[in-house]
Amino acid sequence: MASLLIDAMSGPWKPSDYRDSYTDRVNQLIEAKKHKKDYQLAGQAPAATNAADLSEALRASLAAAG
Repeated sequence: MASLLIDAMSGPWKPSDYRDSYTDRVNQLIEAKKHKKDYQLAGQAPAATNAADLSEALRASLAAAG
């Protein structure tokens, strides 16, 4: 079942589907400084997510199934 799920969710990786927003912001800053224009600093980084420990979740799942 796991193999079927992985196969169903797998596909070719297309780098064009993703943006490098950090590089975009750096390039904007460079252009602004080059033309002596004002630039806006980036906002605060988002807060960390409350990600669960995967191994603990698997253990709990196995315990519940067993």
